[in-house]
Amino acid sequence: PYPFDRDIPTFTSPGDTAWTQAPLGCALGRPGDDTGPEFRIDLASASHTLLQGLPMSGKSVNINAFAYWMLQAGAELAIVDTPDKAVDFEWIKLYVRDGGWGCESYEAMVATCGMVYAEGKRRAAILKRRGINNWFSITDDPSFRPIVLIADEYTGLMTPERVPKALPKDHPMRVEAEATNGFKDMVATFIQKIALEMRFVGVHVFVSTQLGNTKTGVSTALKAACGNRFLMGPNASDNQRANAFSAPDSVAEVPENVKTTAGVSKGVGVTETEGQPSRVFKGYFAPTATFAQHLAESSTVRRTDRPEPTRAEIAEHTGMDDLDDGAGQLGDDDPWIGRRAPKADADRIYSADGTELRGAAAAARAAKNAGA
Repeated sequence: PYPFDRDIPTFTSPGDTAWTQAPLGCALGRPGDDTGPEFRIDLASASHTLLQGLPMSGKSVNINAFAYWMLQAGAELAIVDTPDKAVDFEWIKLYVRDGGWGCESYEAMVATCGMVYAEGKRRAAILKRRGINNWFSITDDPSFRPIVLIADEYTGLMTPERVPKALPKDHPMRVEAEATNGFKDMVATFIQKIALEMRFVGVHVFVSTQLGNTKTGVSTALKAACGNRFLMGPNASDNQRANAFSAPDSVAEVPENVKTTAGVSKGVGVTETEGQPSRVFKGYFAPTATFAQHLAESSTVRRTDRPEPTRAEIAEHTGMDDLDDGAGQLGDDDPWIGRRAPKADADRIYSADGTELRGAAAAARAAKNAGA
């Protein structure tokens, strides 16, 4: 069970690193021990995490424990997930950073990732001006808070949509599939850039996937950037271990008595983390309603009144400036009026029959025209 009775160190300044020790569960003890040591990941040693495992292996349990700790510690949270799977994390929605709920559409995912990347770039510019190479040296800027971007079900997020090429190029079904694939590529690009470029500014990536390889969207560069790696499930194959870890022969193996004991094997995984020996561990569990209750009772956890990206933010980060009320311009009653300029006639996109394309269809056609 998750230890809710413990004190969680709250982030006060980047120089204070107690919050970086995020507990995920209990490690297997030595023979004869009643319990094993607590298992934690150290974000000060390795900023990014790759969590792998087949369905029902316990990935969501670990994400819940990690997200709860980070929120209580004072971090800003953003999450991207497929719309049908995002229901698992509705308990987090009220507490994400503004625009940090990128789960309603692929356009929203792009905006959420784009805003995290933009914040990282802002911080990087500040560090450069001040001649500082790591955000832990910043003690006088309250805007420097840890940011965590969680990407769940990465396999589903990144698997390309099937493009029905037998249909005409202007067919809405084909245009939509191509546009969705474009958004998926943008999400993957943002996440990789954040992992590779933003480690020194306090931005952390936590990727969960069934199988982490190039075929499922986990590039070699993204995997290499993740110093914390987990493989959930008691019966992982040699191929799974080789795919999950940089040095699989050095990673602990789940003992036979754990594998074969009913109930005991549930939620078990193995670790390869920076600065720690490899361990067999079992994740902390609590119902999401219990996590939500403890967050609701907290007087320090920040809440948001706009979890989803706005239309203007989606337009800004996808380049789709026609998501609004007018032709490239927000309506008069929109609080973000003026964020986008009116669209020039030369920028309008038309189908072969002369119909103006909008939204995803326009983005897909523009991409095709640029490629041609």
